[in-house]
Amino acid sequence: AVVGAGHCPGITRILTNDEPVDLEQISVLPSSVGLGTLLMWTIPMVILGSFAYLYSQDAALASASSKVWILANGVPTSIGALIALSHPLVIILAFVAAPITSLIPWIGAGVVTGLLQIYLVPPRVKELESLSEEIGVTKMWWKNRVLKVFLAFILPSLGSAIGTFIGAAELFNALFDT
Repeated sequence: AVVGAGHCPGITRILTNDEPVDLEQISVLPSSVGLGTLLMWTIPMVILGSFAYLYSQDAALASASSKVWILANGVPTSIGALIALSHPLVIILAFVAAPITSLIPWIGAGVVTGLLQIYLVPPRVKELESLSEEIGVTKMWWKNRVLKVFLAFILPSLGSAIGTFIGAAELFNALFDT
């Protein structure tokens, strides 16, 4: 079995001293719904609730706000994918995915773009072998396919985060103008 170094002293102590182990204590699963889960869903729910309220008050304003949300999220995310020199389909998908993934806490636009980049342009063995040398050379980040996957993840993620804040600010401006 593989054991983390931090666990070795405790395991050694228990085995050498023949100490009893309380399996009940380590078998209990922690509650999955906590403050973190609540906070994770707060922003998407506020944004979706704002859209719902806008649609109930002024459908034309809500429609315009939806277009702003799509553009505010899609454009910076696509620019991130473009700066990463991602595959053209990745750049297009970045635009499509960003407005949706901004509302889903466990999957971001960068996850989608990174996975698509690795699927469309898979790394070669030689690039994996040279990774430790090339990671320290900035220009290689755009040449080595492994590093390019990281760029295709990081830069669209940054663009999506920026777009979410811009889109939310515009949405709240429209919300408070009604």
